[in-house]
Amino acid sequence: MKRLILSLLFLIVHTTYTSAAVKVVECKDAEGNIFFSKTCPPGSEVLDEKKIATGSKAAQENVTSKAPIRTSSISGTMYMIPSCSPCDGVRELFKANSIPLTEKNVEGNIDLQTELTELNGSLNVPITVIGDRKLSGYNRSELISALKDAGWQDPNEVKEETPEPEP
Repeated sequence: MKRLILSLLFLIVHTTYTSAAVKVVECKDAEGNIFFSKTCPPGSEVLDEKKIATGSKAAQENVTSKAPIRTSSISGTMYMIPSCSPCDGVRELFKANSIPLTEKNVEGNIDLQTELTELNGSLNVPITVIGDRKLSGYNRSELISALKDAGWQDPNEVKEETPEPEP
């Protein structure tokens, strides 16, 4: 009987762990900034909602999403500080599309603050550099445009090629 209870307990814990997922909401505030959160704060609107697997690899495979096209030559650099919602948005966009992002935390780092000031003329964050483009804040469409200019293909726009039938 004890073995049966332990087996059931293991099964319950294992099932719960492997099917765990979190809900992430894409929000837009009154100024047009887009960010990700668990819930949208008052005064912002919900743009999209996704479930992201947090459990085992099997659970992650059960969450449906289009696989992004990974282009190793495309990457970005973000000048950021901790506890920055727009920085989180940039980070999530790069992560969701498997694009490498180098983060430079300027908080308390005089050398990086000097580098950022020389690059941008101010200490505003986030500043994201993609190729020869420098973007301020989080604007999803501008980031996508810069990534495309650098050669990235949005997996949502890639059409599957079907061979033409032979006569």
